[in-house]
Amino acid sequence: MRKITNILFLIMIISFLATSCEQSRKDLSSKMQSSNPKSESAAPAAENKETQLKVIQPSNDRYKDGTYTGISEGKQPGLKVAVTVKDGRISSVKVDAHNETAGYSDEALKVIPERIVAKNSVEVDAVTRVTDTCEGIQRAVKKALKDAKLN
Repeated sequence: MRKITNILFLIMIISFLATSCEQSRKDLSSKMQSSNPKSESAAPAAENKETQLKVIQPSNDRYKDGTYTGISEGKQPGLKVAVTVKDGRISSVKVDAHNETAGYSDEALKVIPERIVAKNSVEVDAVTRVTDTCEGIQRAVKKALKDAKLN
């Protein structure tokens, strides 16, 4: 009898928690919708990276056209970038060489150059857990653009 009572009590607790979590999720969802009057429906929880890049405010910085090289240190020394400027704006950032940990820093090595190009600035958000690599790329790009900046 005692086992049955314990099991029923456990089922009641689980049911209560599940109901509470569902209600909290609904409350949070409705708060998010009401705080953004422009959206007619809730945005998906996981936006893709391309969508996130479109909302970045680009910088008005202008640079001399050309390809510039910068070297810095991420988590490890030897992070080398090639920055191409076309029509006064950063058109590409390519990590030419690095000694960063394979697999661990791959996202930063891909995403940070994309963000820099999209914003035309090195002042971009870092990728979580690989801040040293992100900051190394940013420093290398700053060094590359040091003599190219017009304004």
